[in-house]
Amino acid sequence: MKTKLLQLFFILFIFYGCKPQPKKEKPEKTKVSNNLLASWGLYDVSSMAEANTSADDALMEEAKSKEKLKDGILLSIFKDGTFSDVRKSSQYANGIWKNLGDKLFLDYKDSTKTDTLYIQHDLVNEQQSLSLYPPTKKFKMQFVEYAPAMENFKEDPFYSANNLWRKKASHAETLTEIQDRLGNYFKHLIYILKAAKERKQQVVSFEYSQGIVKIYSGGIGIEEPSQVANSWINTYYNNDDAKAAYKMFSNYLRHSHYKGAAVGDWIQDDYNILLSIYSDLKQGEFLKPVNENE
Repeated sequence: MKTKLLQLFFILFIFYGCKPQPKKEKPEKTKVSNNLLASWGLYDVSSMAEANTSADDALMEEAKSKEKLKDGILLSIFKDGTFSDVRKSSQYANGIWKNLGDKLFLDYKDSTKTDTLYIQHDLVNEQQSLSLYPPTKKFKMQFVEYAPAMENFKEDPFYSANNLWRKKASHAETLTEIQDRLGNYFKHLIYILKAAKERKQQVVSFEYSQGIVKIYSGGIGIEEPSQVANSWINTYYNNDDAKAAYKMFSNYLRHSHYKGAAVGDWIQDDYNILLSIYSDLKQGEFLKPVNENE
């Protein structure tokens, strides 16, 4: 009897020992990648001076590192492997990202620039924080979550297809090209409002999206020429093209008559108005001759 039990145990041992075991997942890498999917705003830069650096030199290094804060950086990382890098000065870049454990690789499109950065996740005042620093560890950039990922990342206002208007024109543009650039700018603003609704934001920020559109509570207007941000003007080939775009929108507003009813929610109302403007633009209304006597 004892021999039979030993034989049965031996058979069961072989059976379970040979049974294919499920592959162990690597949750940490997946977790890090998923945690990256958001828009991150730069809030601090600190130098990481070497131990033998003098106090004066360390102070100067710290001062230089803070210079990066003046321009501001909004880094948006999307699940299709792309990212965008937006500066308040109108500088814009995009490319491909890869996350390997604790390293983030940023390959910039239309550039030979490649950043290899180490990643560290943390919380700052109960807000998601992301620290990035180069292999040299000479400085550390600290970002806080500016906005979580959209359900449909292609509708994120900072996704590359919604920021074509930021890329400086390489030639004097035709009126059709100027209209298309305006259209992409409107599309970007539409998605800012749509994202605010989806994310249930209490405050809607346009700090990285300044231009000629003036957002009112339940209305859309145009900025005074003297108030138009240089960051928007500089996306055009020259001032003449920027003025042509301004005039195109100004003429449209003077002769358009939006008839949609207000719903009492300014974000929804402005979204509907901008969507109507975008629709008119796509149908060629911005290129129609203007009767100045009307």
